[in-house]
Amino acid sequence: MAEARTGDDVSDREAVVVLRGVNVRRHTSGQVILSKIDWTVRAGEHRVLLGADGAGKTTLLRLDEPFNALDLPSREDLVEAMQRLARSRPELATVTVTHHLEELSPAVSHTLLPREGRVLAGGPVAGTLTDSWMTSCFGRPVTVVRHEGRCAAYSSRHQGS
Repeated sequence: MAEARTGDDVSDREAVVVLRGVNVRRHTSGQVILSKIDWTVRAGEHRVLLGADGAGKTTLLRLDEPFNALDLPSREDLVEAMQRLARSRPELATVTVTHHLEELSPAVSHTLLPREGRVLAGGPVAGTLTDSWMTSCFGRPVTVVRHEGRCAAYSSRHQGS
């Protein structure tokens, strides 16, 4: 894994950790393509996965806020396209960064909720996209609604509002 950093004047100890993987293992079709990989992504870092053909590069799709500036029909088209991709390429792992539950395809199986540079919760969607975890994540009351495999979140400033 190669690394490019911005803000080189910030020491590694000062940069906020936004994502960490420990003992990551990935296999496809019975073949191990990644094993015992540890990595940390800090604020301002950009990571690149490099390797020979067959090394597993094409088994990860990273989408960083792909829905920015999309209108409702375009957003829904992209959600549907992501669901079709998940069905047609089950070996493809996808990491999508978003602030809005409405942007998640029903094909999403796991979520990671960061808060102040730490992982607050992570795991299957049903256990992490809950009122309680989302309230903790955003620091204000959040209600999560599910409909046909999709989620939406609503918030008010105060309890009972």
